[in-house]
Amino acid sequence: MKSIAMAAFAATLSLASISGATAKEYTVDYNELALRDIVGTRSVYRDILADAKRVCGAEGYALRNGMSTAECVDHVVEQSVREIGDRALTNIHNQRS
Repeated sequence: MKSIAMAAFAATLSLASISGATAKEYTVDYNELALRDIVGTRSVYRDILADAKRVCGAEGYALRNGMSTAECVDHVVEQSVREIGDRALTNIHNQRS
């Protein structure tokens, strides 16, 4: 089982300095073995998407920082997929973006 930490926004530091917001990090757990086939990779992507929705909706975090929940979710998914660095996962993400 691997984990990646994801921040809600790429511009968290600038948002925090402008608005006084506190950057929050969340962890996404995924099974590296699941990335060995397309079914598992799709499952990991769905988990990332669900976690991003949870993170961005938590306590109105996106709205307090002047972003829509959808913008926040898009960014968190993009950042998570990039950090994992799996080609098939990136392809799934690119097809859905």
